[in-house]
Amino acid sequence: MLNSLDPHSQFMEPADFKDMEDDTKSEFGGLGIVVSTKDGVITVVTPMEDTPSLRAGIMPGDEILRINGNVTDRMSLPGRLEFVER
Repeated sequence: MLNSLDPHSQFMEPADFKDMEDDTKSEFGGLGIVVSTKDGVITVVTPMEDTPSLRAGIMPGDEILRINGNVTDRMSLPGRLEFVER
């Protein structure tokens, strides 16, 4: 099976794959929102049910302009990020 992979593929140990999968899912604890960029601004796609963001009144279309006092106008997102409560 490994011989059939293209030259850019490689085998990953299960633990390494799990770590990579966790990193690429972009899940972060605490907020409970799905965000994306819209016109260069980090924007809420949707708050997730029964999470702090929904209880705080976060709505789809809300813009995230600062995180911990840091402006977000120069931040980029790798695709779509999901912030979930753990």
